[in-house]
Amino acid sequence: MSRAPHLVAALALSAWATGAHAQTPTEPIGDGGSVGIALQNQSVHPLTTRLGPPGDDGVELVLPRYGAGTWLAQCVDGGGGVPALELTIDRAREPVDVASIAFPDGPPALWITTAQSGRAQLEETLRAARPGSMLRALAPDSVPTSFAALRFAPLILVSAGDHAALSPERRRALRDAVAAGATLVVATGEAGADGDALTSLIPITLGPVERPTGALAEHLPLATSARALRVDGVVDTLLTADGAPLVVEVGWGLGRVRVLAVPFAELGPGTLAGVALTPPAEPLGQVLRWLDGGPPSAASRVSVLGPHVWALLGVLLGLGLLARRRPRAALVLAVPWWILALALPPQLDETRLDRARMLYVPTPDGALLVGTFDLTLARGGARTLDAGGSRVALEDARPGGACLVSRPDAAAWVVDGPPGANRRLTVFAALDAAPEGDDKLGELPAWPAGALAGATLRRVAVPTGLPIALSPVEVDATLAEPRPPAPRTPTVLGVAP
Repeated sequence: MSRAPHLVAALALSAWATGAHAQTPTEPIGDGGSVGIALQNQSVHPLTTRLGPPGDDGVELVLPRYGAGTWLAQCVDGGGGVPALELTIDRAREPVDVASIAFPDGPPALWITTAQSGRAQLEETLRAARPGSMLRALAPDSVPTSFAALRFAPLILVSAGDHAALSPERRRALRDAVAAGATLVVATGEAGADGDALTSLIPITLGPVERPTGALAEHLPLATSARALRVDGVVDTLLTADGAPLVVEVGWGLGRVRVLAVPFAELGPGTLAGVALTPPAEPLGQVLRWLDGGPPSAASRVSVLGPHVWALLGVLLGLGLLARRRPRAALVLAVPWWILALALPPQLDETRLDRARMLYVPTPDGALLVGTFDLTLARGGARTLDAGGSRVALEDARPGGACLVSRPDAAAWVVDGPPGANRRLTVFAALDAAPEGDDKLGELPAWPAGALAGATLRRVAVPTGLPIALSPVEVDATLAEPRPPAPRTPTVLGVAP
């Protein structure tokens, strides 16, 4: 799947008792891979809204009187285009234009900040550490509450103070984005930063703010503040100066959490920025390679004709036998049945889930589920499939396109295609608990290098996947246990001779 920015915007709609009024799109959502829809009910009556394909009920969101609500939409083109989406407000319908996720200039790094200056300097530092990178500033109150709108950003930057000011839902979205492969870098050097919110991410304690001395002062001659990072648990130290840690890191699902001892505003090009801002090897390759090792998208095992069509064919066969003895009577009876046959196109009985292949990656506060779902579509056109919750994201859709639509507490996939067509969806889901594993099944590939290279695979004792409203469900669920990381020798920030 391509990853390149397209013009993504938030569609603001004012919902009135008599209908809806669409305004000009205003701002992108998260990393630019999603469209946000903000709704405001200006009526004294509750207002029912729905998001989904035209002609389908979609997902419902009821706005209380004078209340507000938000939608998120995200589409992936697997070669067959993306399904059309439509927002229904009361009885008014508005098309929602969602382009396929694409980042032609590379996915942007996100800087969550309240600072009014310093972006140009930080972007220069970032490009020195990661050539070709671009930085996008995101206000804390604009951080999405769904990790689907954040997970394509390879690097997310935030100060300890701004991180503490985020709502619990936004902090959870950050953690879920990290679990799905992002690297979160938290700068702690500014005065007044509260480090209590960091304890849920990494076992460290922040010391007092001090003026840099020794090797750090020589490396950053204009820096005025730094924090002492006191390690309280199993933490990987990446960089030290005069024996004190400057950059520390822990693994979190498929991603990493790093803490930096100086503010972003005082981080100049050099060794410190290179260690802090360079993403590690992406471990997602091992997971996707294991999923791709499953069976190909199964051919439809469901009849292309529905039961009503088979019944109609049976009646016509009976009329043909009757025509041998009483041709006139058969002709009179056949006319309405032929008209009905022309009016009823062949249809499938139901959309069927032929195969589900899932991998659970543990995180400190739950698990990330990466799953591949092979579907046989029931009927022609687009329809919504229950995805079981709002903490899901769509990674790929082949051989056709698909969209994710979600409200704060529910989500669905929108798929499109002719009757009998096969679709393979690759999705992420952030779960609150990791299932327990028992018998060893094997190991993940050792290459490409990454945190999960060679991780042990175990069969899940009680499979717990996404409650997809399809049947039958055949689940091959496994649990990945990362190998203990090899001891690392931290880089030492030396003093120039």
